[in-house]
Amino acid sequence: MVAVESGAQKRVAREHWRRMSAVPLLVFVMLLYVAFAAVGADFALTRFTINMPSGGQWQVSLGDALLTLALFMLFFEILKSTRTGGKSVVDHALSTIVLVVCLALFLIWPPAATSLFFLITLTAFLDVIAGFSVTINAAKAKDEENSEIHRIKNELEQVKAARSSTENTQPAPSQPSTEEPPPETPARAD
Repeated sequence: MVAVESGAQKRVAREHWRRMSAVPLLVFVMLLYVAFAAVGADFALTRFTINMPSGGQWQVSLGDALLTLALFMLFFEILKSTRTGGKSVVDHALSTIVLVVCLALFLIWPPAATSLFFLITLTAFLDVIAGFSVTINAAKAKDEENSEIHRIKNELEQVKAARSSTENTQPAPSQPSTEEPPPETPARAD
């Protein structure tokens, strides 16, 4: 049986998604690192091996997987930063908090003093910088577009005003003119 969602259920789902989209995705990577580090996981230990067409073996560790996840999350964070408005401000503020927490953990928590966590922190830093840069550029482009639309609307209003004033100032034709046009002068041959 196919479940049919009502309009109210769709609105609730959409609102839930909007709230979740404000959560910085890199917080999940940071929390995963903290959880694995708290239980003493070895991030350099090979978790699985992939046989390559070249005959070599790619050994993937937990650290590699977390870093790959962080890069994918950074990509989606940059996509989210193209939004403008109040929600983007909240998103940037939360991304900045994630960066500050990553820096604090890197500096004061011994299990976070690793190259892997440094790269996760660097990814959070890039998220903050890229997010602000992309949002500013998107806002500028939107502002320029709105300015162009406003300019075109003003020009159209001026043309309409000029047409209506021209129509109002022209005398209404009362009767056809009975005057004959002036005689043409013959062209001179030089």
